[in-house]
Amino acid sequence: MSGRLETRSTPPMSAPQNEKETGNALYKEKRFEEAITHYEAAWNQDTTDISVLTNQAAAYLEMGNYDKSIELCALAVEKGRDAGAEFRLIGKAFARAGNAHMKKEQYEDAIECYKKSLTEHRTDGTLQSLKLAEKKKVEQAKKTLHDPVLGEKARAEGTALFKEGKYPEAIEKYTEAIRRNDQDAKAYANRAAAYMKLLAYTEAMNDCNACLQIDPAFIKAHIRKSEIELAQKQHVTALCTCEDAEQVDTGNRFSADLAAQREKIYNKTMEARKGKSQEEIMREAASDPALMKILKDPEVKTAISEMEKNPKTAVEKMGNPALARKIMILHASGILGFK
Repeated sequence: MSGRLETRSTPPMSAPQNEKETGNALYKEKRFEEAITHYEAAWNQDTTDISVLTNQAAAYLEMGNYDKSIELCALAVEKGRDAGAEFRLIGKAFARAGNAHMKKEQYEDAIECYKKSLTEHRTDGTLQSLKLAEKKKVEQAKKTLHDPVLGEKARAEGTALFKEGKYPEAIEKYTEAIRRNDQDAKAYANRAAAYMKLLAYTEAMNDCNACLQIDPAFIKAHIRKSEIELAQKQHVTALCTCEDAEQVDTGNRFSADLAAQREKIYNKTMEARKGKSQEEIMREAASDPALMKILKDPEVKTAISEMEKNPKTAVEKMGNPALARKIMILHASGILGFK
């Protein structure tokens, strides 16, 4: 037996394949014009291999000739359909056309191409490209709409409609203002006020939060947020929102408004417990996380203990505004009684 290994010779490449591989090698060296010459030669010799067209499209894409790249991808799809090419290759042609549209910032066209590509052959890369195109489309729309001057005009028109009691129409104008300038805290705050008039508390709360994200010191948004919480019978949370507002109210410019809001909260809290037994009050308190947080506050627990031993210390405790407000809400809730 001979120890010689049997070898199998590699069949020689056809002329079109040779042209294609030469083009691929030149493409990798970024010699795009030369690569295109060989791709053209390959296609002239074999019009069934559409990968030659998509490779040529890739070279034109790298050279910045996006229209030619798109044209070749369209031809690849057409010839591929006629020749019964693999779905994978047709999908690649659509995806490559999408890439060219992306370079031209034609995001709608890019999205269409990527969707067609995914229909032919689904890949993670094309799916990611589609998501990016959709994101870019939204950003482009915002950029096109962005105009703070027109936004301010729309907000002013919204305020005029609000004063006339035309709340849905006012909301439309405030929405337009936000589209024109999504960093306009006043537009969000004003739209929240309009939503509140329509008792659309979820939308109003979203706008208050959006406003405060832009401008944490927008006190009117804090107060409106507190109003929403109060309307939803979240009395303690409404009070805490007032506390948050007080922390950022430099110069105490809104101290009177915040005091009035707190008074309203205390009154509403006392109204809510009318006709209820102490057992009902305590049961409801146990299911209120905000109220339980106050009850578990070490400073509050100490104050209550001292007041039970000596009721006269209540006056002293009221000298601490933050502590006094917590004690007042407990009193208003019916949990804590003064003798």
